Parts: sequence; C-alpha cells; structure tokens
Amino acid sequence: MKATRMTTRSASSTSKQLAAEDLDTKPPAKKKKSCHTKIASADRTDQNPALPLEAFSVTMEYLRPRDLFNTAFTCKTLRDAVTTRAVLNSALRYGKYARRSMSEIQKLMKNHSIYVPSPMRLLRFACGTHCENCFQNRVNFVRPNYGLFVCFDCLKGGLTKIWRYTRTQEEICTRDQYDALFRHSRVAFYPYEDSRYVLVEPKSDVIGESIGPIVTLEDIDEMVVHSDGFDDYITTVLGAPERDAYNEFTLAFEEIEGVVNGIILGKETAKLERKRLKQERSDTNTTKKHESIDKMLGDLTELIDEPFREITLKRELLSAPSKRRYAKMHVPFVDDVLEPYILAPSKARKKVLKEVADEINSKFQMILDKDFLSLSFLSDEEPFESRLKHFFRGNIGPSLSDLVNFKMENHSNDKVCRVTSEFLSLIDNDKFVEALNHLAEGLHFVLFHDFRERGHPSSSYLTRDLEYQNKFSRYVWQKELEVQKGEEGADLYKSAFVTLHFKFKDLWYSILNYESWMNEDNQPGYMRKYLLETSYHFERNGDYMLLTESFHSLCDEQWDFWRYERRNDRSWDRRW
Repeated sequence: MKATRMTTRSASSTSKQLAAEDLDTKPPAKKKKSCHTKIASADRTDQNPALPLEAFSVTMEYLRPRDLFNTAFTCKTLRDAVTTRAVLNSALRYGKYARRSMSEIQKLMKNHSIYVPSPMRLLRFACGTHCENCFQNRVNFVRPNYGLFVCFDCLKGGLTKIWRYTRTQEEICTRDQYDALFRHSRVAFYPYEDSRYVLVEPKSDVIGESIGPIVTLEDIDEMVVHSDGFDDYITTVLGAPERDAYNEFTLAFEEIEGVVNGIILGKETAKLERKRLKQERSDTNTTKKHESIDKMLGDLTELIDEPFREITLKRELLSAPSKRRYAKMHVPFVDDVLEPYILAPSKARKKVLKEVADEINSKFQMILDKDFLSLSFLSDEEPFESRLKHFFRGNIGPSLSDLVNFKMENHSNDKVCRVTSEFLSLIDNDKFVEALNHLAEGLHFVLFHDFRERGHPSSSYLTRDLEYQNKFSRYVWQKELEVQKGEEGADLYKSAFVTLHFKFKDLWYSILNYESWMNEDNQPGYMRKYLLETSYHFERNGDYMLLTESFHSLCDEQWDFWRYERRNDRSWDRRW
C-alpha cells in the first residue's frame, strides 16, 4: 500500500513540473496601494465648487423637518451648519406636532426658565416620536412647562414630584416666601389644582447637554433663603444662561411665526375664495337646472288631464341636489316616471312627454274607474272590513288629492306619499285590501283604534305615546302574520285580526297592571320576578305564546325607560 501511495505522489509532482515548464510564465504582481488617502467628508463639503456651504445653509431653511434631520446627519459640516433659525423655519412651516413643540419651547424661552436648547436638540423635538427618557412610549410633542420630550409615564414615575409645604419648610421660611419663589418667571413647574409638580433633579441628554427646567426640587429650599435674591442664585449657583442667550430663539420665532401666519392666512383666504366661487357656480348651475325642469313640466302641464294636473305637478325643488337630482315630485309614481327627464330635461321631447302624460293619465283614471276611493269593496257586515271602512272613510275623501295627501297620525314620517307603482299595481289587480295595507304601512293600527272606540281604559303610557303605540302594535301584528299559514291577501289580514281581537284584550290589561306596579317604585329585584310570574301565567293559559313575546319586548323597553328616569338617583344605583 505504501509503495502505491509513493508512486502516485511522484507521478503527480512530475506532471506539475512539466506543466510549469510549458507555461513559462510568471503570476501577475500585486498592485501597490495608492499613497493618496481619501479627503475627509468635511473637507469634501467645504471644497465642493458646485454647491458652496452658504447655499446649503440657505436651502436648509426650506426643508421639511425630516429632510433637514437626514441632511444634518450626512456629515459633520452639514450638522454644524444647522442653525436655530433653520429648525424654526422648517418646524413652523411644515410641522404639525413640531409646530406645537416649538410653541411650547417659546413660552419657556420667553420666561428664561429652561436651558437654551441647541439647534440639534430642537431638530430632535421636531422629528421625535418616542420618549427621550425610556425610549419606549410614543410622544408627539414637547411636554408643556418642562421643555422635555418625555412620556407621561416617565413624568409621573420619578422625573417630577409634588412640592408640599411641610413642617420642614415651615422651619426654613414662610409660605408667602415660597409662593413668591414660584411666581418667579425662571421657575418652571406644572400647576394642578393646589399642587405644584417640579422636576426632581437636573437633567442632561446623552451628549451631556443640560436640558429642561433650570430650577429643580432640590434647589427650592436653598433658593428661597439665598441672601442675594433669586436671580443671583439662578445665575451664580445654578450657572443658568444669561438672558441675552435666549434672544436668538425668541426673536427668530416671532419673526418666522409672523411670516408663517401670513402664509397660512393667505392659504385660508384663497381656500375660502375657491369655495365661494365653487358655490357660486353650483348656485348658477342649480338655477339653470330649475329653470329647465320648470320649462319641461310646463310643457307637460298641457298634456295632463285637468283633474290630475295639480297632484301630478306638485314638486319640491332641491337646493342641495343629491345624485344630480334638482327636483323631486310629490307622488312617488310620478317621480319614478319623470326621473330620467328630471336628471336630463333636454331629453324630454314632445313625443316622450306625450307618452309620459298618457301613462300618468291612465293610472290615475284607473283609480277612479275601479271606484277605490268610495271603499265600496269593504263590507259593512264583516267585523274586520267594517272597521277598515270606518277608519279610512274619515281619512280618504272622494278626490285624488285626499289620497295623495293621506297620512297616519302615528306615522314616523307623515310627509311621505304612498301612491307608488306597487300601490297602483295592487289596485290594477283588484287587491284593494292589500292596497290599503300598503297605503297605511300595515293594518296593525286597527287593534288600537278598535280599543279606543270601545272605551277601554286609556291611562296607559302605551296609549299616550303614539310612536310607541305604533311600534308595539306593528310587532304584535307581524308576529301573528308569521303564525298564520296557508292564507294570503285579504284572508290573511282577516284571520290575524280575528285571532288578535281576543288576545289583545288580556294583553292590554296586563300592560295596565304592569305600569301601575311600576308606579309603586318597587325594588329592582322584584321586577324580574314579576316578569317571570306574568310569563308563567301566559304559558299556563296555552294560547298566549305570541303575547308573551310581545309583552317581554314591551317590558324590556319599559325597563330601560325606568332606569333612564332614575339615572340621577345615586342611592338607587347603589341598591341596584
């Protein structure tokens, strides 16, 4: 084995020597490193002939805060070129939260109560998003009265404390002297009710710059007894900046704020002017549309038969059009027919208007031909039809105008006309009772109307509130219609009326008993017990499951009403 390995190695070495002799070339020499070193970034910026540093300084004032921040961190030269004026100009022009931060700093700078922030710190205020103390919670603007970009959790968690006038302070000085100290302009604190929140100790940022209020909690006791006064203690002991050091910020802020406010006022004025011109164009367009619609309806007037002319052309002009509609006809059927031509009056040619007029005349004439307004299709002998006839006879007159202006006393919207295409279709198919149901939005009102006519007690809240009466009777009526099976049309309504005629009496008196019990102002705990007993009474009588559901629906709403009336009774809330 060893002989074989030696033979293989010698063969491979011999082949490498032959290959080297054949190539007869040397490997390329390595390139020597250049002796010229790169020019520092600061030197490149200073020596850039295309854009001098002065041009950078001017351009920086018109950048947005985030762009100015990115530019400042390009190199040391541009970072040193950032000025207080450039930051203020950028923040006040483009910033939202940045503008508020600068406004809060301006208040403190005018009082000389905080250390003068450097331009880079102001820029961090304008672009900051998180607390500079914990670096976790989100912050939008500088904390008022402190000049620190910190969150509320850090502020109340140890950065500030409440200053109190305790026995220790009584031994040092009087309360009036402490009050005089807090009235000094260079003392920053946050007043809350009768308390004063003061920074606990001096603060500095990560680069060692003094930040925040000059006077802290630990300086108050020494400052109040200082013999040379408050100002001398602040300047000599605390080493606060001179008052002239604040002028650069305050003067630049006032100047730039005046310019920015003028720009904002100009924009608002231009915006209002554009809005006014737009409204004028809209009013002019609306007036032209109204004139076109009036002209189109004027041409249609001559084609409508005299008995139907007034109700057909009754309309409402819309000053604020919806979906390009500038008018709405009072009768829904007429509105549906004329809708394409109200949207575009120019399409209403003579031939089209003739077809529209024929359709309107034929539909209204059909109502008269069917003798619907006389209610002759209702029998005086059958209980349900006789009650319908008695009610509608006093609300629908012999003319079509009475039908168009028909309204129910307990309707939520009594201005809506119910003469629709569906209503006319029911009359055309001789479904007169269904047409009355459509006209009255349900025949449930017959239940209450019948009880009022028969002289049953009407002291209930249910009979005083028409909206609630309509809602409750509709609920009972719809539930009964769902129970009835195998019938439709007029027979369905008759069957539901006959069934509810007997059930409704018991329910009526149960509601009266319930409300009388409510007026006794019982404890809330007994209310559910009463409801359960009432429910048990209905179920025990077998055929009252429908009324049980209706009664529970009523009781739930009455329960909410009862609690609402007692919302200011704190003793009742504690019992509950």
